[in-house]
Amino acid sequence: MATPQNTSNEQLSTTPINITTYKLNTYPNPFDKILTVNTSIPNNVKNANFIIYDVLGKELKRIKVPTGESIIEIKGEELQQGLLYYVLILDDKIIENGKVVYQKK
Repeated sequence: MATPQNTSNEQLSTTPINITTYKLNTYPNPFDKILTVNTSIPNNVKNANFIIYDVLGKELKRIKVPTGESIIEIKGEELQQGLLYYVLILDDKIIENGKVVYQKK
């Protein structure tokens, strides 16, 4: 099998993301008032986003995540009840995804 070659003059980015150096923790799960998101994003990442979707794929919340350590608190009232999906995107690459349940009491 031939190796694909870049035949254009375009320079390709070679800045790798070391996925062993990021951290993402979401808790509690299920949650009723506040979802806490702990992150640690490497300093070489230029763009980091945490996005929450409903079960139909509609984006409900997008949060720009700073590099370094951070704690993000998301109020349940800003979301829909039920099963929610989330993704962590670093420099336009999905690095982690998961699901949480919002149960309003």
